[in-house]
Amino acid sequence: MIKTLKGFLAGMVTAALIAAPILSYAEGGQNIEAFFNRVKLIINGQPSPSETLLYNGTTYVPLRAVTENLGATVNYDAATKTASISMPKASASVEQSKPAAPLWTSGRFALQTTNTTNTEDPKTLVITDATNEGFNFQLLDINGTVKLSGKAIVSGNTATYNATELDVLKFTANGDTVTIDEAKGLQIPSGKAMYLKEASEVKTSIIVNSWYDGRFILQPTSATNSDDPVTLIVSNATDVAFDFKLLNADDKTVAEGHASVSGNDATYNATELDIVKFHIDGDEITINEAKGLQIPSGKALYKQEDINAPATAASVFKEGTYSSGSSAAAKTLVISKLTATSFDYQIIESNGKDIITKGTARITKEGEAECIFDDEYKITFTDEKNNVITATESVQKLLDKGTLKFYTI
Repeated sequence: MIKTLKGFLAGMVTAALIAAPILSYAEGGQNIEAFFNRVKLIINGQPSPSETLLYNGTTYVPLRAVTENLGATVNYDAATKTASISMPKASASVEQSKPAAPLWTSGRFALQTTNTTNTEDPKTLVITDATNEGFNFQLLDINGTVKLSGKAIVSGNTATYNATELDVLKFTANGDTVTIDEAKGLQIPSGKAMYLKEASEVKTSIIVNSWYDGRFILQPTSATNSDDPVTLIVSNATDVAFDFKLLNADDKTVAEGHASVSGNDATYNATELDIVKFHIDGDEITINEAKGLQIPSGKALYKQEDINAPATAASVFKEGTYSSGSSAAAKTLVISKLTATSFDYQIIESNGKDIITKGTARITKEGEAECIFDDEYKITFTDEKNNVITATESVQKLLDKGTLKFYTI
């Protein structure tokens, strides 16, 4: 809509300009072509009802309407035809108030959601030296190997890392969550990934759906492999991740890594084929096997070690050589590699050479241990004290009458 400039100026207390030259017109009434409300005015995110005027590519707005909305005061001296603007002084409370909490903070962030199966995808984001201007970052794989590192430049709650014109990462901060996007050439799950800050200072208690540090002992299993891990150690546990080790009967580490937590479940990805899934229920952890990891029978149940129990409660058995009697037909039992949870054994023929059976017996309670070969066949060892140990077969196969009693030699 076209109107005259005179009509517009008559409706203002003072004709004020923002980033525009002073306009003048002849008192005789020279008309110019200008456009009202062609440009919308928004102040502090809110639409303003004030009219605007577009003339020669410059937008004109009422001085008082704009400045007062910005918290300033407008004064007009009619005698000198002077308009003045006074900005408000910051109060002492405002000047002394604490600065707003930074949007970006240093810390370790764990990968939360992705629909990719690429094992090379970074599972951990580490931010260091974070300020509201920038931060350093590292992206780590499941083994803690750095896949990408650099310095991101911050702008509000977003940050950008430029490796090249094509390789660009964009970060977005939202509380304890950081989302990052992929540009060509950078390994980010499915083009976008969400990372949640690990609450490393918080250790959960022993309750369902909670992970906590501890030593967990393998419960009875049908596995016969002496290298099967009998101890699970959980450390650095939080609600989003934990470190673990699986130890065999000699306390030798057979598997270890960093598992990502989702509620009372957790996952460790070594490769696309080597995956361990953990599930916690109070003081028990169940873990499942993927190809390449030695987990008994594909699944194993571990129970937290009772730290209040006497250290020797399960160690009634003693290493040594035992005999089933003094006759020429006597068999020999040899116990070795004794720990609080297991021991290796051999039962040797009377000739002292031929091994009738051998294996690793798991100590199930004080004075009792067993080696399970399959669902039907197992050998149970019982310490009868007085240096007497009995070996009993569940099905008679190798031992005379299914039970042999051994005495210390």
